[in-house]
Amino acid sequence: MAIGSMKSFNQLNLSFPVISASNGDVTLNSTKNYPMYMRIQASFSHEYSLIPIFIRALGWRKVAVLYQNDTWGLSGYVYFNQGSKGHDLSLVNPESSRAFPGNLNREEVKEHSHILQEIVNSEARFLILIMQYPTAYYIFEEFYDLGLRKGDLVIFTSLSDLITFSAYDNAYKHKVYEVAVPIMTGHGQSWVGPLGEKALSQIEKSYGGLINSYSCFYFDAIFLITYALDFMINRGMDYTDPDKLQKVMRNQQFYGCTGQVNIEKGSNDRIIQTFEIFLNKIDENGNLTTYVMGQFRPQSTQLITIQEPLVYADGSTTKPADLRSTDYKCPFPDRLVKTFPDGRALVFGICFGVGLIYLGIVIYIWNRWWKISIEPLKRKEEISMQDVIEISNMLSLSLNDILKLQNGVFWIVVDVVFGAIGLWVILCFVILTRLDEKFPTIVMLRHLDALADYLMPILGNLCFIPFTSVCLDIFLCDQSIGDSFTESFLAWDCYYFCWKGEHLYYAVFSVLALTAYAPLAIFCRPLWQELQPLLHVKAIPLFLMVKTMVQIILIVMNKTVKRAQSALHGALFLIVMLIYISFLHKFKPYNYARFSWWQTLILIAVVWLAFLSMVAQSIGGNPFILSAMLCSGWVVIILVGIYVQHKKYPSLLFRKRGQDTSTLFKFAFAFGRHSKQALQKIVPNTNVEKIILK
Repeated sequence: MAIGSMKSFNQLNLSFPVISASNGDVTLNSTKNYPMYMRIQASFSHEYSLIPIFIRALGWRKVAVLYQNDTWGLSGYVYFNQGSKGHDLSLVNPESSRAFPGNLNREEVKEHSHILQEIVNSEARFLILIMQYPTAYYIFEEFYDLGLRKGDLVIFTSLSDLITFSAYDNAYKHKVYEVAVPIMTGHGQSWVGPLGEKALSQIEKSYGGLINSYSCFYFDAIFLITYALDFMINRGMDYTDPDKLQKVMRNQQFYGCTGQVNIEKGSNDRIIQTFEIFLNKIDENGNLTTYVMGQFRPQSTQLITIQEPLVYADGSTTKPADLRSTDYKCPFPDRLVKTFPDGRALVFGICFGVGLIYLGIVIYIWNRWWKISIEPLKRKEEISMQDVIEISNMLSLSLNDILKLQNGVFWIVVDVVFGAIGLWVILCFVILTRLDEKFPTIVMLRHLDALADYLMPILGNLCFIPFTSVCLDIFLCDQSIGDSFTESFLAWDCYYFCWKGEHLYYAVFSVLALTAYAPLAIFCRPLWQELQPLLHVKAIPLFLMVKTMVQIILIVMNKTVKRAQSALHGALFLIVMLIYISFLHKFKPYNYARFSWWQTLILIAVVWLAFLSMVAQSIGGNPFILSAMLCSGWVVIILVGIYVQHKKYPSLLFRKRGQDTSTLFKFAFAFGRHSKQALQKIVPNTNVEKIILK
């Protein structure tokens, strides 16, 4: 403001003495360019060269700095930076995040939040803030919104004092209070000596409350003019001559409200004075108390005097570490995380949309191709490898339940799932098009056909829940640190922010995987059975379709209802499983009664686990008692299952007994009677003596 006025006066050829109470733009200290200008404070260069000394005296070595991006702020930063280099003080925030536009409103400060985020990321605890009111307060608010709280920052600000805080908007005071504790300010001493004390007393009687320290500098500016005029009048000098008046003003010396006042020779600035550091304490009600912490006395043999220790946010005087601890699980504190309604609505929309499409595909495929029955198994058959694979398909699981899919691990699993789905699509393509028969000379196709016999039921049936679940996990972005989609983060990796950058690529691949995988899995489940001549145990296609529908419903519930209302999810899970068990009891899912029976028992065991989990979540309970109930229930289910199986469901699968390993060992390495006995077991109904003689 002063620089603009002086330039205007020069352009208008107006010449008269101008005295300022502030120490603004450093270019104004030039007597050549501004011979009529004087100011009652010492140069910026003195003030900001002293601050690094004070910071090092407090024990700090690493600090961040943020300055107002104009000539005033840049001047302070330049001198502070020079002083820092001379006193082993490191500036830890990048050069690109040190300049900040000045004179901004609250919304404009938010637009430059990325600069403040760099300071947060630097982990610096001590911040030098060369910023004017009210932008400085808006910056405190934005630091609050970025997750910083009381004790995360120790602030030294260029604000002359915080008297303006008393008039600050009450709706935002709590943010400033949470961030700006402790906060230090500094300026030349004020209200000192008989004149200063008398002036302060009179002002307090007249106005009361907190008094702006800068008022004292305005008093001395007026006193400087008064003493100069008095000097000229007493000596009969022409005080209307601007040149004579400014020369007399420059030669005046007096002890005013701020101590000894005189203008430095060859400069427009006051000779360096005692510089005071204040600690400002703001309580939760917005009340401000200020006291002098220390002083710089340039003319004294003891340069720095610490009168009161720095009291930190925790109430102690023990200096914390230069850098903040960042032991967060995520690149932001937990207190910033909030449920993102728009993101949750999108998750619900995607999951329910995928679920409905899949259910429609299931119904269509069953009606179009697989509305057939399976002959029951009535005679004993030797169990095959295909039967073993079919048994394994009675189980299905979610990878989230057995692996801690957090951060890096999650992406490894995603890449594996995408790769497995790609292999699955290739196997299905080979089987459905019979490429191995059309091109018998291509060995790779024959290998893929053989591989399909073993992998298709595993990839398409056993892995249906984990594969579909992991693909949908890419869209779980219902928590955020802000109010936009790009500020939401992935549930399984909070280092990945959603709907931008790499997440978009994964989202596209996930859509492609879901589109290719599920329809083929639904169609090929019963198809695989028809292609296996050695498979004796088969599931009825209706069961496979219903099983798929239940799995889809459970996956969708897990991604939506469970994240919003876990108790409701538990109740719905029990209802779905009980309906599913009723279906199995009525329609007998396998052509082998024993398999149908054990499939039902497995689901009953799952329901028992789910019921106890609901009890524990709803009303609590002793974990040892609940664990005992769980194990006891499972034991009862197994015992009842074995008993009913023995009574109602005969075994129709058997495995031929192979040679005992110990018998073969005895025959190979034993002698005499033991060798004969071993050979008799290997080749029964044979004259062993003749074999030995030969």
